[in-house]
Amino acid sequence: MKIRNQSFPHPVLGLLDDVGGKFETDLTWGCDRAFYYLYPVFDLQNDAVEKLIEEDSASFVVHVECGNTFYRKSFLFKNRTPVIMINADELRDRVEVCFFISAITSLQEYVNADAHEDYGGQNFPLDKGDILAYGGDTSFQAVKNYESLKAVSSIMVIKKANYEKGITKVNFSNNKIELWLSKENFQIYNDNKSDEHFSTLFHTSLVLPLLYKALDYIAADDPDLLNFKWFDVLKTRIDDESLSVKDDEKHFEVIQKLFGNPIDRFFFSINSLNEALYSNE
Repeated sequence: MKIRNQSFPHPVLGLLDDVGGKFETDLTWGCDRAFYYLYPVFDLQNDAVEKLIEEDSASFVVHVECGNTFYRKSFLFKNRTPVIMINADELRDRVEVCFFISAITSLQEYVNADAHEDYGGQNFPLDKGDILAYGGDTSFQAVKNYESLKAVSSIMVIKKANYEKGITKVNFSNNKIELWLSKENFQIYNDNKSDEHFSTLFHTSLVLPLLYKALDYIAADDPDLLNFKWFDVLKTRIDDESLSVKDDEKHFEVIQKLFGNPIDRFFFSINSLNEALYSNE
C-alpha cells in the first residue's frame, strides 16, 4: 500500500509541503524459526497530529504486504517504538512495508495549524481510516536463514545458452542475474565448478564483474530493476552492513566486504594450484 503518489482532499503531513513538521520512520527487522520481528521507530513532530494520537483519535499504522503469499495486514499503535510479530509462514521473499498515521474515529472539524497557506486554515471532516500523515515505505527480503543472502547463488545463476560457441551474455531483468555461457564454455564450467580452487577462479572472473555492474544499478535506483529479487537482496545486504554505493569508485571495495574478500580467495587458489602443479613435476 503506497500512498506517496496519491492526492487527498485534506492536508497530509509528509506529502510534499502540505503540512509543516515531520513524520519519518526507521525500520529494522529480525527473524527466528517461528516469527519475523519488525521494529519500527516513529519520529513525529507536529502538534495537531500528536494531540490526536494522545486523545485516541488517531494512530500510528504499519501496513505489511507480501505479494508471494498474499499476506496483507495493518497494525495500529499509539507507542512510538512497537514490536510486530508475524508468523514465519506468512512471508516469503519481498515484503513491502508502509507507514502512516490515520484517524481511528470520525473527525468533524480537523484543522492543522501547520498546514500550507493554500488551505487557508480550513476545517476538514474526516472519516475513520482517513490518512493524516505519511511516513514513507520500504521493503525487505523475508528469508528464514539470513546466511542464504550472503551466497552468490541467492542473486545469480549461470546457464547454458543454445549456441555452441560465441560471446557470453547477461540478463539483469529477472529475479536472479543470469549469465549465459556458450555450450562449449558451459561444459568446461560444469566439469570444474565443484573443484574448490576452480570455483574461486570462476567466481572472480565471471561473477565479480556482474556484481560491479549490479551496484551501479542499485546506486542509480534503477526503476526497471528494483522489483527483482537480486536487487532487493543486494540492497538489503548493503543497508544491513551500513555500506554506501554513492561513490562508484568504492564499489569494488563494497563487493569485497559483501562477499568475504573474494580477491584474497582468488590469490589463495592461484597459490594452491601452483603448489599442486610443481608437486607433480
